Amino acid sequence: MIPPAKAGSEAAVPRILVQLKQGSYFTILPIDETQQTPEWYLGNIYDMEQALPRVVNLPTSPDPTNPTEYEIFISGDYEVTRFGYLSICSLITISKIRLFGDPHVMNTEVPTQVISLSVEVESDQMTVQHESSQDVICDFVDGLAFGEVIGIGFRSSIWSTVTRVISQCSACI
Repeated sequence: MIPPAKAGSEAAVPRILVQLKQGSYFTILPIDETQQTPEWYLGNIYDMEQALPRVVNLPTSPDPTNPTEYEIFISGDYEVTRFGYLSICSLITISKIRLFGDPHVMNTEVPTQVISLSVEVESDQMTVQHESSQDVICDFVDGLAFGEVIGIGFRSSIWSTVTRVISQCSACI
């Protein structure tokens, strides 16, 4: 993380937005500290389409005068092997749970995982941001709304409550 051009004593500690796809957990640690206990965050292991980025506080404040480096550790799940024995017939059953990276699918001997990570600093300019992946819009058939619901996804750095909604639909009167 590179410090701002003008370092002020009142500068807020930035939060970061982390989107981890097909990874189960991640943690962020400063490179210089070895005694820090990691705080693990959930990733978007199944790459769900509407998952929001995880808002993460940095484990330590960045140095306001020099670049600060952090390490990101990622947990990627592969497989669990289970053996079962049936004593009557002496039958051995083997079941494998393969989340991702199955070498038989990839025609390789070695499991391969494709994990995507994006990290960006949360904007301190806006307290409310539009998250289009969270929008819910009803279908329209022959120009008419097929449903009575519309939802617009917002993410806010402060707690917000909608107390009133006013419809301005002239055809509804």
